Amino acid sequence: MKNPRVKINNLCRRINPSHLAVMLVVLTLLSGCQTTISEDTKIVPNCLSLQALYFVDAHSQVAKFINTQSGEEMTADEIRSFIIQKMQTANIARTILAPRAGQTHRTILDVSNPEQGTSRIYPAIATKGNYYFRMQKRIDSGNFYALGEVLLYHAEKSSLNAPEVIMYPSVRRVQAIYQAAKKQGWPFIAHIEDAAMRSNTRSIMYQEMCRVGFNIGGYADDRFSERLCHALYQDDLNMTDHPVVFIHMAQLPPDRVKWLITHHSNVYFMTSHSDPIAAARPQPWINMFNNGELHPKWAKLIKAYPDRFIFALDNVTQKHWTHDYERLVKLWRNALELLPNNVAHAVAHGNAERLWGLPPLCYVEFPEGNGASIQPDNFP
Repeated sequence: MKNPRVKINNLCRRINPSHLAVMLVVLTLLSGCQTTISEDTKIVPNCLSLQALYFVDAHSQVAKFINTQSGEEMTADEIRSFIIQKMQTANIARTILAPRAGQTHRTILDVSNPEQGTSRIYPAIATKGNYYFRMQKRIDSGNFYALGEVLLYHAEKSSLNAPEVIMYPSVRRVQAIYQAAKKQGWPFIAHIEDAAMRSNTRSIMYQEMCRVGFNIGGYADDRFSERLCHALYQDDLNMTDHPVVFIHMAQLPPDRVKWLITHHSNVYFMTSHSDPIAAARPQPWINMFNNGELHPKWAKLIKAYPDRFIFALDNVTQKHWTHDYERLVKLWRNALELLPNNVAHAVAHGNAERLWGLPPLCYVEFPEGNGASIQPDNFP
């Protein structure tokens, strides 16, 4: 259901200022149109009128944080203060936050502040491992705003004590998570590290993706032509009727990302771990940058499809929050500010606000024929 405050704001925009008498009556009855008590009751401006580019981190995680001074585990209040300070320093207005590595959902709820403040933390439900078994109960609580990533292929990372995970999209668990995301209206976040997969695993994964409606291998492999992939498709496993977001750009190069975008209208890509800092680690993460700017191929693709790319950091360890946070946001800000203003705002925050229904500080609008128009009416 659309937020009634947005309906009031939309009514405010439709008032003809030349009809003074009518306007005075309406303003008397709907004085909320003028209030500035909270950002949700303001008239949402066009992003072109804002001076600074702000961000939404559409996916990050928190394990058990340790207070570096006391050596003790941080409380929820300490974690919240720490994250809010980081967000304010980097001008990140929203963070969608899930637990990991033994952290509890109760702590994530205590850390979050989705209803107040200019810097807001929205709690997400982790679906990995044992977290999955209480997923529906947490959804039914009404306390959460998103689902975390679903590991389809995750390469072993010994430094994180994270084993290899292979889980095909046709299996019951993945199908259940997809249907839950669809019912809630939350994007389904798929974690596939394409470049890290062994060839036999990749071949099976591509076949299984065909079964659910995605031809992820068609660009690069003749075995997955449109005809052959369609022959594998099963209607009861369909995952093409709701937004699917590939986190970490799925470790795919720009030509294959473009192929997927043009062949699948529900596919989006999340920019996390796709930068020179991640690329320097011992995993085949892609690097979308060149000399501090987006590589020309990536810049061209984002400008062509500005509604398909979503900024995210996916902080995993405490070190990600303490060492990499500000410099990664600065890197992305500098790069996005070289793109058209509306494209920069769409990637930095607009697409996440639209897909997850988060209250915006401004709205993004594209000229006709240049990506999807992201209007105030799309907001909750």
